[in-house]
Amino acid sequence: MFVSVVISTFFREKETLNRNTLLTKLEHDYIDACMQCYSVSPIRKYRSKGNKFKDKTHEIAVSRNFENIIFGCICFNVTLLTISWYGSSQRQSKIIDNINKSLLGVYIVEFLIKLIAFGFDYFKEGWNLLDFSVVLAAVIELMLE
Repeated sequence: MFVSVVISTFFREKETLNRNTLLTKLEHDYIDACMQCYSVSPIRKYRSKGNKFKDKTHEIAVSRNFENIIFGCICFNVTLLTISWYGSSQRQSKIIDNINKSLLGVYIVEFLIKLIAFGFDYFKEGWNLLDFSVVLAAVIELMLE
């Protein structure tokens, strides 16, 4: 019973510290509204540039089918990485290497499409930076081979 009283008191005091009791209900509502506003980012709407090529690349870059194709390529690439092992036959290693190079070509095309579509805003998103880093590392590795 003593433990339950201590826990109950702890949670009551914690609630008192988390919510300043000197504020009115209206002030609490205002703070909650401000916190919601700060947590939301604006939605960017694409405006046509008058350039058909750039408009088409943007349409491709934001399409669900394009994302699904790239995701499928990534899954296939991961599967390829899991089936290669030390001591595998030279023929199998060569086939996997050629498929990996082809998939690198797909990733480079994805990067170029998104770079054309978004411009330098491409580098403002974290996932795009990760994609770019992986593609750049793979290209450097290929050049060093």
